[in-house]
Amino acid sequence: MNEYRLPDDYVNVAWKWFRDTFGIVTECRTIERENRKCTIKIEFGDRCYSVVFPSDFEINLKDFVNDVIWNIRFYIDGNRLVIDQDIFALIYLTISGNLERNLDRSLFLRLVGKPYLDIISNRMFDMIKKMIGNNDILITKPFLTDNSFAVCLTHDVDEIKKTYQYITRSLRSLRNRDLEGVLKELRSFIRKMKGKEPYWTFEKLIELEKSMGVRSTLYFLKETGKVKITDPSTWRHLGRRYEFDDVADVIKFLHSRGWEVGLHGSFYSYRDRSLLKREKLELERILGKRVIGIRQHNLNLDIPQTWRIQESLGFEYDTTLGSNHYVGFRWGTCYPFYPYDEERQRFLRVLQIPLHIEDIAVFREDDPWRICVQTLWEVKRMGGVLTLLWHHAVFDEDEYPGWAKLYRDLIEFCKRENALVTKAEDIARIWRNRLNSNVSVEYEGKFVSVRVEGCIPLRIYSPSKLIVNDSDVTIRRGNGYLDVYCKKSEFKIKSV
Repeated sequence: MNEYRLPDDYVNVAWKWFRDTFGIVTECRTIERENRKCTIKIEFGDRCYSVVFPSDFEINLKDFVNDVIWNIRFYIDGNRLVIDQDIFALIYLTISGNLERNLDRSLFLRLVGKPYLDIISNRMFDMIKKMIGNNDILITKPFLTDNSFAVCLTHDVDEIKKTYQYITRSLRSLRNRDLEGVLKELRSFIRKMKGKEPYWTFEKLIELEKSMGVRSTLYFLKETGKVKITDPSTWRHLGRRYEFDDVADVIKFLHSRGWEVGLHGSFYSYRDRSLLKREKLELERILGKRVIGIRQHNLNLDIPQTWRIQESLGFEYDTTLGSNHYVGFRWGTCYPFYPYDEERQRFLRVLQIPLHIEDIAVFREDDPWRICVQTLWEVKRMGGVLTLLWHHAVFDEDEYPGWAKLYRDLIEFCKRENALVTKAEDIARIWRNRLNSNVSVEYEGKFVSVRVEGCIPLRIYSPSKLIVNDSDVTIRRGNGYLDVYCKKSEFKIKSV
């Protein structure tokens, strides 16, 4: 399906995503259309700026995507930023899920190697900074100020005992005439019989992360999917059956020591509200507090129905949006975002923290380290969030040689690159606080009065030198900007 009709309000929706993503402290005053051209007007004091671009509600997705992603051009004409392609249509199609849903699969998979949405949006933001910064002060709410990018550490606790894998892996090794593979499973089984459970790796994971001074999120699963003996693809449902009571002590220990406990929604829960509700309530009973984070098992999603279910149950964020088939950027972004529900005509209130690297997918690559670093550089360049998923069972070196080492090496590398390495709930909190903090600006000649609701840093771009004479305000100068940390709700900036 290549033909698509955009809804009437798509520019408003896309502008809100753009403004929230880059923390721009201004509203677009008007959106005007004439002769298949759209103009967004932005006011700063007495001055007005415009973003002008072509707008056509009827588009051919294949041609459109190729033109926008590979051929888009920007130029500044006075107080006008002129764009020769409809970048706002691309934003809308992506965050509403319509691009993935309607675009030819082979073309879609060509896009996931890079954060295409972030790259193009950053180009537009840079041009807006240049246009406005030539004359006026532009204030933003940055995602990060002390770090270059963030890394979100996550683990899915799929199973706590090795079961059916002894059969499936031995059979696979026999088919491939891999004697060493068969012997490996035999040795593993003997260790299990002696009391060493291969998939109980909590102590190893905890010690590894403690030694690096980091904490992560562990998503616990309560699987109830039906098993058919004649269908090996369902055997995993049986192997992954454990009760939250079986790991109650682990859950409580993790929570008490600063790790986050989230829910790993069972295989069919992504489309079953009652089932997901029961799982959430049972985990909360063990944990003794509300569970705010989720990842659906097997990365199962029915978009937007799964997110509607999660929202109705009070989840604040979800880390499912990724792939267990490839490493990369499923929706072209490394920024957290609220997805848009086209049918209900509103943003859903479940923050998406996209997943980029899953252990299973990356170890299918010829050079796992290389693909991880390539992905990391893309995220650092965008100043976004790199989300890692390492299943907790892979921290047994005999079962998964080298997997824990790659995880450790990645974290150490990211820390050297000035990353904030943390758990998912911290990423969600930082992003949410930033969006919910209201900032108002009044222009008074050479002075700008800034009011802030909530203690967040501000980043200020200006063509001239700025003076902030206030003992309650800490400033730090960057390359072309000023970071301001304010302990009170109002301060003034003077342009000189």
